[in-house]
Amino acid sequence: MQQTEEGVLAVVISIAVALLGSLFSYVSVCAEQHACLKAGTCYALSNSSFRCGFKNSITPAGWRLLNMTNQRLTLQTMNRGICSPGLRQSVDPFSGEIECVRKRSYPDALINEIGDPDATSDHQRWCGKWIDAGNVVTGDLKWAFFDSASVKADVDDVILAKGSGRLGTTDVGKFRTACRSMVASNSAGPAGQVAFEHLDAQLHAVFTLEQALKAIGFLGSHFCDGPATLALTYQSSGFVVNLSTGVRIDGETLREALYGVGADHGVRDHAAEYAEAMEAVPVSEIDAISNADVRAIVRGSHEGTWVDAHVGASFPILRAMYNPSLARFVRAFVHSEGGAARAKAYLRGLAAYCSYAARSVVTGEFGGVRKVEATARQIRANNAPAAALGRLRGSGLDVDRFARADAHTMLNASKVTLSSLTASGVAGAARGNARASCLRAARVAFPDEFDHIAFNALVTKRLYDRLETLNTDVKNALDATLQAEPIRSLFASNANRDFTVSMLRQTRLRIAGAPRNTWGGVSRTFTRPVLTSEDGALLILLKQARAVYLDRLYKAVAGVSVCEHPPLYDALERNAYLLMSSGFSCAMVLPGLIVPPFADERYDDASLQSRVGYVMSHEYAHVTAFTELWNLDYADTLLADYQPETHIEAVADLAGVEAILRLGKVDNESLCGHVSQLWCGRRGWLDGGGDGGSHPRANERGDRMCAFLRRQGAVLAPF
Repeated sequence: MQQTEEGVLAVVISIAVALLGSLFSYVSVCAEQHACLKAGTCYALSNSSFRCGFKNSITPAGWRLLNMTNQRLTLQTMNRGICSPGLRQSVDPFSGEIECVRKRSYPDALINEIGDPDATSDHQRWCGKWIDAGNVVTGDLKWAFFDSASVKADVDDVILAKGSGRLGTTDVGKFRTACRSMVASNSAGPAGQVAFEHLDAQLHAVFTLEQALKAIGFLGSHFCDGPATLALTYQSSGFVVNLSTGVRIDGETLREALYGVGADHGVRDHAAEYAEAMEAVPVSEIDAISNADVRAIVRGSHEGTWVDAHVGASFPILRAMYNPSLARFVRAFVHSEGGAARAKAYLRGLAAYCSYAARSVVTGEFGGVRKVEATARQIRANNAPAAALGRLRGSGLDVDRFARADAHTMLNASKVTLSSLTASGVAGAARGNARASCLRAARVAFPDEFDHIAFNALVTKRLYDRLETLNTDVKNALDATLQAEPIRSLFASNANRDFTVSMLRQTRLRIAGAPRNTWGGVSRTFTRPVLTSEDGALLILLKQARAVYLDRLYKAVAGVSVCEHPPLYDALERNAYLLMSSGFSCAMVLPGLIVPPFADERYDDASLQSRVGYVMSHEYAHVTAFTELWNLDYADTLLADYQPETHIEAVADLAGVEAILRLGKVDNESLCGHVSQLWCGRRGWLDGGGDGGSHPRANERGDRMCAFLRRQGAVLAPF
């Protein structure tokens, strides 16, 4: 026992000595850093393992004394410094500290320094040194995507730098100016009251069920929560308005929200009583909603607006046959005591709740009304992660990248309400972070405008012009690829192949935020809301939200082409997808993707085709996704290297790279290198890298395409 105690004591003493030594070392290094920074002979390192890390700088005279001979290699080595292969040291423009950024490589986009030429696998041969230079605990960290959040932050910094309140010339600028004034003056309460009064003014004429239903539509058109949700989706014939189940907001939440906007005791009680009457409706008495009721809600969402001029006798509305929250509302109106008066109070409670939701988009809080905050938290938990009005937030996993989107994806994006967009991490938005808080809120409320901002920040005119030519070339090459081996035999019949080719020829590719009426942009101009200088930030937000809704509604009312659809994800996400049905398909590329390593205006043709061109080709090739048209036996042979659940993505990959080869600018080996670098990654050691879902996993994806390219010609010799 004594020996054990002595051993423990010895360990404790050893640890103490080590800690003391570490402390002395830390103090010594910090002292050296302070001295060299003062002398100007070193730089502080922002990503070192401790705060006092530094890197020596060498004067031109000292550099000459080193007698270096290979100046280009030495320049690259010194610029890389402490960074991983493929990265270069830079200085953060705001902190002044050293950071590691992606090496720009042009005209050839291939970066040889990140690969290990002696490796036996394609991903190691083209990416091994970068992979081996770091690790991750879970998931995948891909070479092509690791810095996407940093690029987004850089764009935000550019926007922030242009955000002076004296330069608020656009609607976005006016909102940001009003928002910063609100935060600086701590006037979110009065601003919320003004927003509530704007909504409330439309709710006093509620005496009949039809008027109550129209009021639900009016609130829904501002992205407020209620017993029904209005959204946009599509069928094979085109856009349709979707009326789906909303949320049930309890009486205590409405009571607290109404108290916060100054409603009297009677109104608060009536709102709570109506909510209780809705809850009391037995399941057995929940009836189907009539078509007349549905039409009343939709009519209330646009009545008195510019959209009315485009509304015909009827337009397509898709609705759920079972809508319990709305059915309870109707039942309570018809059968409960004082139905109309209490329903009006209930609707005013929804308006009050909506004004708090608008406030939370900016400040992240609900003015201390805890029941309202708890309700919003529950609504967010039940909905898909949202980035802005009508926009989803990708998870960053393979399942979100270069995939197919469908009517359900669009519906989820369109159903986003203000409650789902509460700012996180900025509770009580202080004056010091007002610019960042208001920028985020502007991004939420003005998604289409921020598409254009992102495009203008990332895509030069020269690059956009080159992409137009590339788009035409890629589409034509894929057309030929689908009709030639080895893809031709994928289809079970000539008719199936011809149908797929016709789908491709009808497909249009768009780039979010591209100039209107150009090859990659939409054709129609957004109809702006009517604003006044007295509105305040939160009323501007609500007016803009309704303008977004009316823009979407018009697409269904006027029968606009589905290829005019707004993006389903934030424009700065590094992503692309194909929106498709049996009647049409539309490819969307987000501006966040049109950056290195995917695109650069100075890439040579081979690099541009093999990178962003491959993405275009992959998205177009998703027209093959109707597996019922396949010869499944042949598919199993062609895709023998792939797991069955990845076959749809695999065909898009293989047909995509085959089309790029047909353009004649890149050979098999170089194309292998390009796709290997796009899909190489550091796989998590804790979970084995995770599951790619419908996509092959990191590294494997590039390896499989390289194997296919090797089979396609003799240019790539086997190892």
